[in-house]
Amino acid sequence: MVASPVASTGVVYASTVVEHQTDPNWPVPFTIVLVDVDGVDGLRLAGSMPGRWELRPGEPMELWYETRADEVVVPQWRPVGRKASSVTA
Repeated sequence: MVASPVASTGVVYASTVVEHQTDPNWPVPFTIVLVDVDGVDGLRLAGSMPGRWELRPGEPMELWYETRADEVVVPQWRPVGRKASSVTA
């Protein structure tokens, strides 16, 4: 297998809101999102977003990189053109 660059954009395949906390490092609620990456058939990547997001299948997403307190860098997704105010309480 050879590593190849892929797009940093995609569309929502599925999402769900997690309400039950199982790890103190992951405060609830948060939304888990599964994204179909543009340009690569069958490639889906997961990410998480703080809060309760109402995401629609097919909604455009963009990749960004979160640097956590322990210096670990994690790829994450966010909706294109939507603000945090899109979060529901």
